[in-house]
Amino acid sequence: MKKNRNLNVVWTVIILVITTIFGIYVGKNMYFDSTFYAFLDRTSPTLIAGETIAQKYGDTTSIMVLLPFDPDNAEESLREVDKVVSALQKIPFIQSVESILNAQKNGGLLFGAPFIRFLPYVTVTEDPENPDNREYSFDASILRDPAYAGVLISEDGRSVTVMLRKNAEMKVQAIELRDRIQSEIRSATSVPFKLIGEEIVDAELFDSVRVLALVYTPLIGIVVLGIFLLKFRSLFLSFLTLVPPLLSSIWVYFFMLVFHRNINSLTVLIPTFIIIIGSAYGMHYLSRFLEIRKESYYAPDRETGNLSSSLGLSTIIQRATKEEWMPILFSSLTTMAGFASNIFLKMEAFRDMGIFASLGILLCGVFTMVVTPSFILFYKKEPAQKKERSFPVAPARMPRIGRYFKWAFIGFTLAGIGLSPFLIPKVSLELDSYRYFKEDSTVRQSAEQLKSDFGWSSNLYLVFETIDGRQLSIISEEEQKIKTLLDKIQGIPQIANQMSIVKMSESLKIPTPLLITATRMSAQGKEMVRSFLNEDSFRVMLFLTSNDSTAAKEAKTGIESAWRDSGLTEDYKIQLTGAPLIWAELSALVVNNQVESTLIAFGLILLLLFLSFRSVKTALFSSIPIVITVVFNFLFMSALRISLDIPTAIVAGMLQGLVIDYAIHFMFWYKKTQNVEDAFRKTASPILFNGVSLIGCFAVLLTSPMMVYVKIALLMVLGIAVGVLSTLVFLPALLQWHLPFPVKTAWSRRKDERDQKVHQHSSD
Repeated sequence: MKKNRNLNVVWTVIILVITTIFGIYVGKNMYFDSTFYAFLDRTSPTLIAGETIAQKYGDTTSIMVLLPFDPDNAEESLREVDKVVSALQKIPFIQSVESILNAQKNGGLLFGAPFIRFLPYVTVTEDPENPDNREYSFDASILRDPAYAGVLISEDGRSVTVMLRKNAEMKVQAIELRDRIQSEIRSATSVPFKLIGEEIVDAELFDSVRVLALVYTPLIGIVVLGIFLLKFRSLFLSFLTLVPPLLSSIWVYFFMLVFHRNINSLTVLIPTFIIIIGSAYGMHYLSRFLEIRKESYYAPDRETGNLSSSLGLSTIIQRATKEEWMPILFSSLTTMAGFASNIFLKMEAFRDMGIFASLGILLCGVFTMVVTPSFILFYKKEPAQKKERSFPVAPARMPRIGRYFKWAFIGFTLAGIGLSPFLIPKVSLELDSYRYFKEDSTVRQSAEQLKSDFGWSSNLYLVFETIDGRQLSIISEEEQKIKTLLDKIQGIPQIANQMSIVKMSESLKIPTPLLITATRMSAQGKEMVRSFLNEDSFRVMLFLTSNDSTAAKEAKTGIESAWRDSGLTEDYKIQLTGAPLIWAELSALVVNNQVESTLIAFGLILLLLFLSFRSVKTALFSSIPIVITVVFNFLFMSALRISLDIPTAIVAGMLQGLVIDYAIHFMFWYKKTQNVEDAFRKTASPILFNGVSLIGCFAVLLTSPMMVYVKIALLMVLGIAVGVLSTLVFLPALLQWHLPFPVKTAWSRRKDERDQKVHQHSSD
């Protein structure tokens, strides 16, 4: 026995040393990937199109700087815009800066190249003696120019945008780019401004992911500590429940970093889940340890008043370990089943979630059985001599209020199941990066102001390329077809506006072929169209009325339909890309993954139930609380208008892995006692305590700055509540109605047959 104890201590020391090394590595190499690239592989058509366009034009994503503008005091407003533009042009990460200062109008024809005089809508006059002293004149006719009104300046002239395009060759993190832009603008002007764009969303996501990992995960640990402090009345034992999940979290982060896996907005939740779920393993082990320890003590000595034990501390620990290793291992496996269902999915981030969350839960179970017993050796507090409180046993006949609640919940459950075919299909499938944030967040407010002032909130790029790679040379017949196509695209409800070389030619009242030739002959012309014109292609910037995936899919469908009827397919090919299309692609993958992961998780759990009870009917019967919980998860999503997106797609699998523990616990005792009320008395208290503990921990995320994590927390809180009530109310009611489902396992039936034969033999 002493040898086993020493071996356990040795393993504990080894684990702690390795964890320390892993922790140092994690601290030095920790990073977060907040981009959507973490969720799509490089075979994504939208990503491939985006990379191709970036190589041609030298830029990637667009960032909008939204500034106020006063037409009545245009000179002062233009001065501030000029300061901002000058400051932003200094940033090496920026490929181009476009504003109303670049807007051009037709100034007439020239006799020599480039044959067209381009005049600016904003004239800047410098004082030769003092270059910093500039005078600005503003041509208000720009408000009637469709090439710029509603794009660079609002139609009422009260807002302007400065468009930034990120340099494709410069590798910079979104948070660094955002901070540099903000710093340069604030150093140049005191005018309020707002930033909008996918890079800004990524930067804000990075901040939120970092806060979740470094603030909310420890905060949840404190909540767990407080909950178990109420149970054990011992800070040492309460803290001990957190040791295995903390060790497991460090190991998981280490393996993720070593294997170059992304810690993104989904996988950052893994340590949170490990702490919330894994701390229960330590609670179960310590509860059993205290029970055995209490049972082993004699009554206090009359003279000394001291308690004496019939068992040594090592013996008590060994017995607790022997009795708890199988339940804890089985609980780990059932929880892993909920996460492991993601391993078989196509999306890499979901696979990572499945692999490393399952690994973390397994490690937590192992560390509970290895590390916890070693630390208990330092626990010397004797059991309390006073009689401990216990929950009063409910009478056999349920009180009236209990019966009302029982039938109310059963009615609620049946109504929900009946309505599910009508409500679940209404679950929103929209993915919108702006909606990841709360309504009062900077990102949401900036996007809403952009939509209010300009009528759009996001953009796509449509690129026309020559089939054979020849130099772009548009003839008059092609020009008319292109204009007709762009007019049809403009008529798509999701398209608010567009910006292109064709739109400029209409504004300048110059044929597109002539404009292309003219811009290639002067530096001013090249600068004016460099974001839209290439040697063998031109691109159109399309502005969407919404940033969500549904709008992007509908816009794409309309564009492709118009393209097929354009008559240009033999001479040109098109590519369409943009952040909203990437979210649309993710939306389709998430829906497929949700269906697959839910079915896989349910299949794995049914297998575990069958292995546990050795009866298909009993396994199906035990799965009823799981089915109810999953159905209500989607009902809550429909009722609360929670979209099925990347983070919320994992909730159904997690709930299955958690609720199955409750069902197994209840069915085990029902099988053992063959009495519903006895099984209820045995299981109600631990199931309720575990459910309330999980609800309390997930409720912490309701205060998260990220709306998507708030939604996860809300679904988990509601789902766990339904799972607990389904196990303690709905399942017992079905058993009391004596449905034809045998609950005895195969080995139990064989044992009964043997006992019956022995009884008959003894009678003979």
